[in-house]
Amino acid sequence: LSYGNDVTDMDTPFEVGLDRYVQRFDSIGGEALRDHVSTRRLMAVEMEGPVPASDRRWPILEGGTRIGVVTSAAWSMEFACGVAIGMVDRRWEAGCEVSVQTQDGPKRAVLRDDFWR
Repeated sequence: LSYGNDVTDMDTPFEVGLDRYVQRFDSIGGEALRDHVSTRRLMAVEMEGPVPASDRRWPILEGGTRIGVVTSAAWSMEFACGVAIGMVDRRWEAGCEVSVQTQDGPKRAVLRDDFWR
């Protein structure tokens, strides 16, 4: 993960998959962390190619509804697809077919539970 790109001060450890490292009640802000309910999470996003250089956050749409943003993306020669990281509403799950709105136009994509390695 890239701080400032994939993760910012606006994200919580629960949204970026770092919850196992949080001692929820024995820390400064522990009460706020205990009461936090996460509505989004980082997910892997597999995109069709070609994938342009990601120079901004790209909206992720499902059926015309914005469900998140791609925070970074690149073409993978090894996996023969676009590999991306997205912050996605928790109501959508892996396997959901979506559209990523890049500066070069929409790209078909699929949400994934796991990253590539």
